[in-house]
Amino acid sequence: LTPVQRSLVPHLGWGDEGFEYLGRMAKSELAIRIYGEKGTGKEDFARMIHSLRGVHGPFEVLPPGQQPKLNSAEPGTLFFEGLERHSLHAIRHARAMASEAGWFCMAGSRQLHSEERDGQDWVHVNLRPLRQCPKDIRPLTKLFMNAYRHQLGIPKRQIHSKLWALIDRYPWPGNHRELEAFVVQAITSARGKYITPKTLPPAVVDLLKSGFKTATATQSYELMVEERLRPVVDHYRPTSDTPTLYRLVMDATERALIRLVLNHNGGNQKTSATRLGLARNTLRTRIKRLDPYGELPS
Repeated sequence: LTPVQRSLVPHLGWGDEGFEYLGRMAKSELAIRIYGEKGTGKEDFARMIHSLRGVHGPFEVLPPGQQPKLNSAEPGTLFFEGLERHSLHAIRHARAMASEAGWFCMAGSRQLHSEERDGQDWVHVNLRPLRQCPKDIRPLTKLFMNAYRHQLGIPKRQIHSKLWALIDRYPWPGNHRELEAFVVQAITSARGKYITPKTLPPAVVDLLKSGFKTATATQSYELMVEERLRPVVDHYRPTSDTPTLYRLVMDATERALIRLVLNHNGGNQKTSATRLGLARNTLRTRIKRLDPYGELPS
C-alpha cells in the first residue's frame, strides 16, 4: 500500500482494525462486493485489496454496458463499477470469463443485493458513510491536506477554528470524495498561513453553512417525530380491517409531506414533483392513492 492508502485505512469506518479486515479480504477466494454510498471510496478499497493480494496483473475497471478485456498475460482483478447498473446476463458472462482466465472479481455498488442478484456468491463489505464516522473527519481533512500540499507544491497551511466548526458540523453527503474536493479547493484558495471562511469562495462557505442547517433541522425533526409516534405505537392494535402500523405511519407521513410541498408551490404539481425529486406522473399516482377524496391541493 502507498503511504496515503495506509493513512486512509483506519478512517474507513473500522479504526485500527481496518488493516486486519483488509488482510482478511485479500485472502478471500470468493468475489467481493463492496457496498457504500456515493463517494465512500469503493474503488479505492478494491484497489487496496488488489495490492494486498500480491498479484502482478492489472486492475481493470468494467463500466456498465461494456465487455471485459482480459488480454493481460498475467491474471489480475476485474472490478465491476456500479454493479446495480449491470444486467444479470452481463455479470454472469463477465464473471465466467474472469474465472476461466484466472482473474479475481470485485464490485462496487450503492445498493444492497442478495445472492440472487446474479446467482453467485459474494463476500459483502459495507463502507460506512462519513456522517456515521464524525471522529474521522478531522484526520481525513489533515491527511488530504498533507497529500495535496506535497503534490501541488503548496506551503503548509492550518485550518482556522472558525472553519473547523463548519467542517465538523457539515453532513458531507458526498463522503470522502466531497471532503477531498473541499480540501483541494481550500488549500488552493488560501494565501496566508491560515485557511479561514473568508479565504474560501462564498459559494463553498454557503454550502457548508446550509448543510449544517439542514442536518440540524433533520435531527430536530426526527426527535419530534419519535415523540409524536410513541403514543401511536403504544396504542396501535392490529385487526383484519386496519392497515399495518408501518403502512399507516408511512402513508400519513407521505400525505403530510406532499400537502406541505404542494401548498408551498401554490398547488403546482410540476414544481412540487421537482422539489420532491419525483417524476410528475409518479406524484400524480401517489396523490391519487393517498388522497382518494381530493383533499390535497391540486
